[in-house]
Amino acid sequence: MKKITLLFLFISFSALSQSNGDFNGRTRFILKYLTTQSLYTTAKINALRLNDENAVIKMTDEQKGKLPVMFDRQYGELTTAFANHKEKNNAASKLAMIKVLVQHEDEFRALLTEEQKIYYSTYDNSKVSNRSPDFPFLFMSDKELMGWKKELL
Repeated sequence: MKKITLLFLFISFSALSQSNGDFNGRTRFILKYLTTQSLYTTAKINALRLNDENAVIKMTDEQKGKLPVMFDRQYGELTTAFANHKEKNNAASKLAMIKVLVQHEDEFRALLTEEQKIYYSTYDNSKVSNRSPDFPFLFMSDKELMGWKKELL
């Protein structure tokens, strides 16, 4: 019984401590956009810079039209997960929050064509002169996404 208790404590502590800095930074940043649904949706769309020469990705009008609906729905899911994590502040609530963040990134990527996915995967916001400072906090690189998915295993 003692070994099981120690194992449980170790697993709980591991989940809380892994990439905690990244998680805390991302959630603190997102929190400033969770004040209203329209602010969150606008921030996500603006971070993509869809209508300028430094667009993160060139999207069709049909794809662009799906973004507000998707981001509005995601806002509700994210606020629920964030409130739960804020209240409980434990390994399970952190993993639930990570799951929502990963699902949202996967859902966004599902809108993209194969060619767009390649461009999106290689986009380097730091090398763009007129870059979006919010992009790295509102969207994920392949490396970040894979890291978060590993935490969910």
